[in-house]
Amino acid sequence: MDSRINTESSCIREDVVKSLMDAIEELPPDWRIVFQRQAIDGETFRSIAEETGISINTLLIRKHRAVQFLRHRLRSIRDLIN
Repeated sequence: MDSRINTESSCIREDVVKSLMDAIEELPPDWRIVFQRQAIDGETFRSIAEETGISINTLLIRKHRAVQFLRHRLRSIRDLIN
């Protein structure tokens, strides 16, 4: 029974990761870049701003919009898990 539960958990985890990656790919490029660099790669907004010449406030807005999009896009998965 435990192996069946582990298998189901593993399948669910794989589905969630795939859905998340697909949703990230759907982001507009400007949002996706800042989301990936800050949330996934761990870069600071300051370093991204210095490299790109884009203001920190603009980067913050893009990340916020990306997060809102991902929350909306992944809502059905969250509801299934809960």
